[in-house]
Amino acid sequence: MMTLKSPEILLILLTCPLFQEDSSAINQSLPLAIIIGTLKERPLAALRGWWSSVSPSILMKHIMVFKNALAFMLKNCLLKTHNPGIRYLMKALKLLYRANRAGNSYKVPLSKFYVEEIRDSVQLDEDICQWLIYSKLEDDENTPAIFCRFPFLLPLDCKARVLIIHSIAMKKMGHIIDGGVEDALRNPQNIASLTPFQLTLRRTHLVEDTFRHLAAADHCAFKRDLLVQFVDERKGTDINQRELFLHLFDELIAPKSEMFMSNESETQIWFPPRPKVEEKRYFLFGVLCGMALYNYNIVHLPFPLVLFKKLVGVKPSMDDMKEFKPVMAESWRCLMDYTPDEVKDKNITFKVIWGGEQVELDPKEAGKPVTGSNKKEFVDAFINYAFTKSVQGVFGEFRRGFFKVCDMDVVDFFQPEELQAVMVGQENYDWQVFKQNTVYEGEYHEEHPTIITFWEVFEKLTAEDKKKFLLFLTGFDRISFQEVPGGEDHADQASSGHS
Repeated sequence: MMTLKSPEILLILLTCPLFQEDSSAINQSLPLAIIIGTLKERPLAALRGWWSSVSPSILMKHIMVFKNALAFMLKNCLLKTHNPGIRYLMKALKLLYRANRAGNSYKVPLSKFYVEEIRDSVQLDEDICQWLIYSKLEDDENTPAIFCRFPFLLPLDCKARVLIIHSIAMKKMGHIIDGGVEDALRNPQNIASLTPFQLTLRRTHLVEDTFRHLAAADHCAFKRDLLVQFVDERKGTDINQRELFLHLFDELIAPKSEMFMSNESETQIWFPPRPKVEEKRYFLFGVLCGMALYNYNIVHLPFPLVLFKKLVGVKPSMDDMKEFKPVMAESWRCLMDYTPDEVKDKNITFKVIWGGEQVELDPKEAGKPVTGSNKKEFVDAFINYAFTKSVQGVFGEFRRGFFKVCDMDVVDFFQPEELQAVMVGQENYDWQVFKQNTVYEGEYHEEHPTIITFWEVFEKLTAEDKKKFLLFLTGFDRISFQEVPGGEDHADQASSGHS
């Protein structure tokens, strides 16, 4: 194997147009990835440093060298014959992915790392199985290329599919047998599902009955199939499940529940610094959010992005306050531009109001003045208090409940924006798919005259009116997708229409 005494030569080679071509994938790009993967720590650290300092355009060129090579090998069905080489390509991309981080932002959009060819070239159920098995083993030269170890390469629909495949396996086996998830992934047809977790509820007491069931249940039951039955009906259905999440979350996020605080425009909610209800309710709310995701339901969660950041371990930032309280964030932006004398004239202190309460951001010094030299400390302390310190108890309970249902390692596949999109839905409407996924009941079918007329009228609606119809039909003005194992696309419960 060739060694490299001057790894900076890589920076020159990776910008060469030749390396962007498919014909270079095996003979040029792959050997470069292997060289990078076998670098000693000192030259490797130097390479990481250089990548962290290059411009976004140069970094993008370097990313595309290895991404194009990986895509070429997948398109040409070389995964089995060139498995070790593919692993080196993914490791090189991982180094670039880490170098892409610049403070609280990224030089290159994270979507640029998505390898679309994974969708059709990788058996995700088998990949998940290997991911679970090899997580317990030491890495060596025989370790296969496992795409779940590099989730930043997976397009969002592939990540969602991993979530679904994993949850289906958990519903089959749960924690009954060590290694049961792997068995359920390999031979799902041979394994009976566990008894569903049934909620028998009164429509008039949804929150009360649901919380009572959850509080009394063994936590392992949360990972089973969910069956919702209303007392005035004979059997539970998927429609009941959707209806439960729709109305239950509407009640829980309403001001009447007293569980959350709102921003000035009352468009978003957040956890209060001094809750009016017992902390256990936040644990159960977390369980419900986890169950919604685990059972492929989108829900109405008008939280800022910081909620999803905290679930995947991303630190809150000024952008989060800008989303939740834009007026306050704008005042901070002005503060950061003030001269020391202008800051002094404002008479601002570390004593602030949050959630209707006064609080000292620096408990060691009451009334500490904000100055030109500590204004950033003030802003950072306020952000930390609002989104972390003040909600440590209630958010901690919410998070604990959420991960009683969802697997933390699988949730970590998602970026905050991606997790939000999967849980809350998206606005990139494909009305043709919506039509294809519509389920007809009773005497109605796709060729029924009434249905044909309906779609003719629907197609003439404006985009905004179509969106309003979606809200009327499903209770959501956002759509989701669900792709189940086996390669067949199905409508997500929240995006299917019933006629």
